[in-house]
Amino acid sequence: MRPVVRIFMLAMALGGPACVGAQQFTLEPSAAAKCLTRPAEGPEYPFAAFKARTKGLVTVALVFKTATDEPSVEVLKSEGDDEFEAEVRKHVKAFRVPCLTDASAPVRLSFSFSFQPDSRKAHWDDQDLSTDESRLQMGQCIQHRSGRKALDYPRWAGSGGVHGRILARLTFRSADSAPEFHVYGRRNSLRLTEDVGEWVKGLRMPCHSGEPISLTQTYVFMLDSEAYGFKPGLDFRQLLPTIKGIREQQVAFDTTQMGCPFDVALHYRQPDLPNHVGQLGDVNPARRPLLKWLADSQFDLPERTMDAIYGDTLKFTVPCIKINLQPKEKT
Repeated sequence: MRPVVRIFMLAMALGGPACVGAQQFTLEPSAAAKCLTRPAEGPEYPFAAFKARTKGLVTVALVFKTATDEPSVEVLKSEGDDEFEAEVRKHVKAFRVPCLTDASAPVRLSFSFSFQPDSRKAHWDDQDLSTDESRLQMGQCIQHRSGRKALDYPRWAGSGGVHGRILARLTFRSADSAPEFHVYGRRNSLRLTEDVGEWVKGLRMPCHSGEPISLTQTYVFMLDSEAYGFKPGLDFRQLLPTIKGIREQQVAFDTTQMGCPFDVALHYRQPDLPNHVGQLGDVNPARRPLLKWLADSQFDLPERTMDAIYGDTLKFTVPCIKINLQPKEKT
């Protein structure tokens, strides 16, 4: 068996009851987050703190009431010198949400800024969207018009051994209307996308208010005794060689500047959607470039393996390493 195949497990059951459910939902960026404008550079690193090699972390919540006025600022966390907070407050005065309307205002967005002396700059990151409590609660109130809690496993699929994960990207615009949707699946489960498509037509978000809400649901069609997806306990070093086109990319990351080691959860959605990559535990904005790279990355594995990991979530540890890969010259 090739080493790359060991990143997944595939144990097909011969029998057992079939089950299906929306295993998870992922909030997609809001309209306000997408149209946010901000300075290209982060806040200034206070000179005295930099000379003293003092680290800092400042997390703020910004409330935007109009498209043109500066936001109000609530400091959620402040670690290190007081000057870090002062620099962040000065920096975020330039943030704007130009698409904001009277109907969608106000909006609240959270950001973290990490000051790392070894990199001589401040790193920034948007907080995980799950911290937006109002949008999270709306995602949790989704109901089906039929009153059923879950989609049934189609008989034709259960008897034929068809299984897999289906992604449904949904956008709700009101409390009583069906969502706009697009359904995605891999080669082995494409027919299941038709069943999911019919199901999501009956979904409603009765607690919806404000701007449109976009989210992605994962529907899992499995036999109870199946194990089908990523192998637990994988290390980042094992994943790195399986990234598609890794030999042709210029990749430079120093995780020693990211608070290593740290744990990451990657919900694999490529090539249909960017992977959803989140930090487990404390949020460190210095990790943002690495997480963005993982979100845009595809794995280069046999088709059967790709079928198995599609829509699955892998939790792994990023160790303290320095990566500096240069494209190989073509001969």
